[in-house]
Order: sequence, then structure tokens, then C-alpha cells
Amino acid sequence: MFLLDREVLILFWLLLAGAGSVVGVVAIWAGLGRTFWFWRIAALGAVLSLTLVMSAYGLLLIFTVQSVVVVAPLMAFRIFRRRKEASDGNDARWSQFTIRDLLLLTVVVAVVSAVLASMPPQNWEGWGYILGLSTLLQPRPASAIIGRTLGIVGLIFGLSTLAAAGIGLTRRRLWLRLIVLVVYFPAALMSGWLMLLQASDYFARGPTEHPRVRRTARTALVLLTLIVVVPLSVVYWVIAIPPRVPEVVLPNPNGYDDLAAAAGELKNMLVPDADIATAAQLKAFTTKCQPVLRKARIGLGRDCKVPVTYGLPSLESVRIQETRSLARTFAAEGKLAEMEGRTDDAVEAYLDAIRMGRAWECGGLIIHAVLGWAWERIGMARLAELRHSLTTKQCRELIATLESLNAGREPLEDYTARDRVWVELSFGWLHRLTTLLERVTGADQWDQQAFEDGDNRRRAYFRLLITDLAIRCYEADHGKPPGALGDLAPEYLAEVPEDPFGGEPLVYRLDATGYLLYSIGPDETDDGGASDSFGGSLAGGDILLDEPEEQPAPIDDESLWE
Repeated sequence: MFLLDREVLILFWLLLAGAGSVVGVVAIWAGLGRTFWFWRIAALGAVLSLTLVMSAYGLLLIFTVQSVVVVAPLMAFRIFRRRKEASDGNDARWSQFTIRDLLLLTVVVAVVSAVLASMPPQNWEGWGYILGLSTLLQPRPASAIIGRTLGIVGLIFGLSTLAAAGIGLTRRRLWLRLIVLVVYFPAALMSGWLMLLQASDYFARGPTEHPRVRRTARTALVLLTLIVVVPLSVVYWVIAIPPRVPEVVLPNPNGYDDLAAAAGELKNMLVPDADIATAAQLKAFTTKCQPVLRKARIGLGRDCKVPVTYGLPSLESVRIQETRSLARTFAAEGKLAEMEGRTDDAVEAYLDAIRMGRAWECGGLIIHAVLGWAWERIGMARLAELRHSLTTKQCRELIATLESLNAGREPLEDYTARDRVWVELSFGWLHRLTTLLERVTGADQWDQQAFEDGDNRRRAYFRLLITDLAIRCYEADHGKPPGALGDLAPEYLAEVPEDPFGGEPLVYRLDATGYLLYSIGPDETDDGGASDSFGGSLAGGDILLDEPEEQPAPIDDESLWE
């Protein structure tokens, strides 16, 4: 909440104040009304139960504290006044506690107990701090802070409601009540409501002496009620109903499970850096990891889909470090094959890293997609380095494989749709409310463009690699590079590749040293091939296949990976 725009925070607190005012007026009626006490408490409970529909236990805590602070003293005051009137010899009677009252009180206690029992443990912890049971319940620090804060907010709402009752229902002169109201402005809405109720004869003991005042007050009362209740009702209708969980049929067997199991076996293993490790180190490591790689390849040979749990526990299945290690293990195997002159095996190992990235994201959330891109990038970068050593036949075969992989990509919109549902179900009503307010104020913080730029970078790199391989095939057949990318279609490529940024063809330029091929990048500005590094900022620069990187010093300790 502290990261929201000021306009969103203002609207949020206005809605919360409006809801608190509605609960406050009902609580005042429950404390002072002439209807039988059980029905008044039942009506107040029905209002509070609206928070349970959307699992807003924080709001339930706030409004419950507010109601207790209001109802208890007002009922005590009412009973005391009736007793005093009875002792003065008036005809007024004060209620006696009967068996019927005891049975109805048992019903109230049973309902409240059932509600409390259904609450998640973390909300119990917050209540425990409010009730002074912190030692018994041993809550987490976060729950303690939240519970205290919500309790204080409820206490403030309750005191404001009592002040509103004193201002709105007293028989003092209007100008005197307005002065008090200026001092205690948080009670303004409830006080105005109660004043209009009193002027409308709904709280008065006899008919108003001024019928015109009564009619005007009733009209103003209806308008004020509509102004407060209608927006609250619309917002409640929007945020109370959670989004529908997408229906997903997982493959059986699911290759994702095999990949997850393989990645789990690498949890405590140190994967050598293929750029600095020696052939002996890579051989020792890949020999040790052959069972892991076989299990991973079994998974890659099956249909894969991420089993998304729509709630926060779903993030526990991401396993960033383990899956990164699996992709790097494929890279280490490919590097060893390069060193030993087994180019075909190296290509296949790097392609498996790309396939693993694709499999790890299929059917997942945005975080799965981003991680899948990163693991795919490991294999793509290795293939980009290896392309200089490939024969024409190997280039053609690699082009066909990459085009097939590129065609099987899941649409970006699917990840976004699933992620929105996951976020709303994970963070509940508060996220749905803030999202609604952000849309109303135009302050939506969802950075769709950044996600799209990341996906476009991935597609650009894919197309650059495929196009460069096609250019090499053309050059091998004709003794020179093509004059334009259009010369590659349809013999080498099905169609002229398009730059994901800007929609124009990739930039291709012949020069004295050969040719230059690049994408203009997310800034959609041709910088002449000046790159900001593929893994760097999303702001600007062109995207190229070959980018200079600082090479770290080699590690001589071969026992690390044995």
C-alpha cells in the first residue's frame, strides 16, 4: 500500500471511511435501537459478514473492534438510563435477562466461534495481539504489526462513531454541534447522517414542528445514502467475486516432473563454468551427472506443462538455482563435446538447454516465462559462438530445428492472463481493490511494456541466429553473402525475418569486413550496431549476436567437480 500513488491512497481511504461510516451507523442503531437486541446484533453481524465473502479478515477485524467499541457503551448507557427512569417511578421498564436471551446469546457465541475457527492462522495471530494473547499464540512479527495496526484503526473508527453519536443525536443547538464537529472532523459523515435521521423524525420521539424541514432532511438523507452506498456497492461487487481459475489438463506423464526431479538432484552440486573450466573438469562433472541428464532428457521427450497452484505456494515450485544449474549442466556437456570435436553432440546439448527453457515455462506464470527465457539464453549464446564452426549441412539442420522451436512458442497473452488470475487469488481483495483504483485513476503499475520488451528481445535473438545461419549457408553456396535479406527466401528461410522492434526487417548491411546484422532494440532507434549488451538495460542500444564479454581467469582446482 505504501507504494501506491497518492490518488489511489486517497480513494482507498475514502472508501474505507465510507464503509466504516455505514458500519458505524448500524452499530449505533444496534446499541440504541428499540428493536429486540438479538435482531439488532444479527443485523450488525450480517453487515460484518460481507467481509467474509471476499475473505477480508483485516476489514473484519477493523469493523469488529469498531462495533464492540460502539455497541457495548451505548447498550450500557441505554440500560442505565432505563434503570434510572424505572427507579424514578416512571413507567419505563428495563429488560430482564431471560432464558430466551440466554439461548439466543448461545446462538450468537456459536456463530462468532465458527467464524473465528474458519479464519487462517495468521489472522488468529493478529487477533491474539489485540486480545493480549501474544505469549500464548506466539505470532510472527509481521502478524503482530498488522494486527496492532488494524486494531488501532478499528479503535479510531469506534471512537469516531461514538463522537458522531454524541454530535448527531444530541438535542444541543445546531451551531454548537457544528463547532464540535469541526474539532472532531473524522466523524463528519456519520454525524451528518445521524443529524438528517434526527431531522427526518427517524430518531425523534415525536413529530417535527417543521414539516418542510422534515421533508428536506429526508430528501438529503436519501441523496447522502445513495452517494455513499452506491459506490461502495459497485466496488464490493467488483472485488468480492474472485476470478475463475483457468481449467488446465496436465499431461500424464508430465515431462515437467522429470525436469524438476533432475534439477533437484543438482541442488547441492557445483556446476563448472563452461567458459573457464578445463576439459578434465568438464568431463569429470558431466560423467557424474549422466543420470541427471538422462532423466532430464526423458522429460524433454514428453509433453511438459507447469502445474500452477493459484496461490503463494506456487512460487515455491520455481526452484531458480536448481533449474539454472540444469541449464548450465547442458552447457557444460556441450562445451566438453566442442573441446573433443563432437560438434553434433555440442549442438544437441545446447538445443536441449533451449528446450528445457521452453518446457520450464509452458503453461506457467510470468516468472516461469522469464526464467525460461534465461535458461534458453544459455543455450542460444552457446550456439551463437559455435555457429562459426558449423558446416552448411549442420547450419541447415539447426535452422530447421530453431524454426520449429520458435513456431511452438506460447502466446505472451496467455502468460499475462494466468499471472493476473494468480496475483488476484494470491493477494486477495486488497489487490483487486487497488488494481481497480489504479485503473480508475490511470495509475496502473503493471508494466506490460517491460514484459513485452523482454519477449521481443528473445524473439529478436532467435531470429538473428536463424538469419545468420542462413546467411552462412548462402555464402557457402554462392561464395559471397547475399546482397539483401530478401535473397534468403524461400530457399534458405521461409520468409524474410522481421525485427520484433518496429516491425521492419532486421538490419542487414554489407561492409569491408563482411556483413553486419542486428535488431534496433526496444528504443526502436538504429544505433548503427552499437549494443548495450543483450543482458543489460532494457532502455536502448541495438541487439547483436556477438558481444564482447570480459573473460574471467580459469580455475585450476579440478577436484571441485569430481
